[in-house]
Amino acid sequence: MCAQGACDSTIAIEVDGRIHAIAPAPAELGTVPGRALEALTTEIAQADFPALKSHPFTDTCPIAYDGQETIYTFTTTSAAQRIASCEVVVDPAAPLFLAVDAAMRTITSGG
Repeated sequence: MCAQGACDSTIAIEVDGRIHAIAPAPAELGTVPGRALEALTTEIAQADFPALKSHPFTDTCPIAYDGQETIYTFTTTSAAQRIASCEVVVDPAAPLFLAVDAAMRTITSGG
């Protein structure tokens, strides 16, 4: 349980690599270096979103018992693609999610 209410946070990675928090409070978090950003951009472009969304999540969402839900929104040339871990089974070994994790781990400070 979060002492201040909901534990939501929203983090955005922009096309230029800038990463920042949108909620609960705006904050600059740093920059995703070129290689990691390139890899993420490539995986977003190559992702098979219908396949990634094809396995419905049928268990109890972890937010029902103080757990977390992760919601990814990827902007593609055709549309925004939303993948929520309480709606579909997110495969952390899928190349797209590996690229997101790698990008998050390589953030350099200083915006």
